[in-house]
Amino acid sequence: MADELTVTLEVSCKFATESGRLYYQITLENETEQWATDIMIHDVLPEQFNDDAKYSIDGENWDDWKGFLEVESIEPGGVFVMFLSATVKQGAVGIIENRVAVDAKFCEIGNV
Repeated sequence: MADELTVTLEVSCKFATESGRLYYQITLENETEQWATDIMIHDVLPEQFNDDAKYSIDGENWDDWKGFLEVESIEPGGVFVMFLSATVKQGAVGIIENRVAVDAKFCEIGNV
């Protein structure tokens, strides 16, 4: 994970139901005075989900999730928000643990 980005992963509900749809919000906040560039967000959803995951960067338009998203840049002090959604498999039991990883490069203002 890029230390200079604050990464927050929030889930829509604490208790999932079989065939229920969960929504995740991933927020990246650039707290540096440099541009964050070449950002790669990785999230391989847990096995308790069906292969129907979708993502959105505006909360309205959804595309198939492929396990990663490339973000060109986040300005100093800027925030990027994306959403993931997937259906819980029939018969899924136990705790669903989802983790996100982020890689990024940083450069001085004007060198983007």
